Amino acid sequence: MRENSQTAPGLARQLTEAYVALSKAEEVWHYSLTQSLRHITRTCANVLGVERASVWQLSADMNTLECLCLYLEDVDGYERGTVIQARAYPRYFTALTLERVIDAGDGLRDPRTRELAESYLKPLSIASLLDGTLRYEGKTRGVLCMEQVGRRRQWSEDEQNFVGSVADLVSQVILFYSLRDREARFRTLFEGTADGVFVLRGETIIECNP
Repeated sequence: MRENSQTAPGLARQLTEAYVALSKAEEVWHYSLTQSLRHITRTCANVLGVERASVWQLSADMNTLECLCLYLEDVDGYERGTVIQARAYPRYFTALTLERVIDAGDGLRDPRTRELAESYLKPLSIASLLDGTLRYEGKTRGVLCMEQVGRRRQWSEDEQNFVGSVADLVSQVILFYSLRDREARFRTLFEGTADGVFVLRGETIIECNP
């Protein structure tokens, strides 16, 4: 495990620079959602010095969280697909809907996360969590999760602000790729159908397919 030897002002500057770089990165905006989340989670793990960083998406019915991307520092690789159920962790799911950031320095005892202990935290030796909730259109949509393995860690205010800000960025990224994919599907249908289709603005044709 890499210790973060930065002083408080130095760490604050490093986190700010990392956030600005993420918000402008080609890897975030110009390729795919998978590539974007991989770049974001790896960057977060490196700058915060944690072993695990992940993005989870909440289902529309609020009953499940699915892991879209998990970065593992020890193998410098990625996983996805794990699903956890709200009925098994009601307090944690409630906390996600109520709080912007969950700073569980002692994940095994924090009332918001301790129900994760037996099935998730202890098997993976996770001691501390720092979660930023993903929100758009006024609803909780998922979570950006930083996990400290082995030893407990008290998260500084700068670290909490960083994760909250990156979670907001991830929310924008997911929405961006959702809209882009929707537009791509529409464009394929619009241009590929054998029927003539045109778009009107008032009495003016502004677009038509081949």
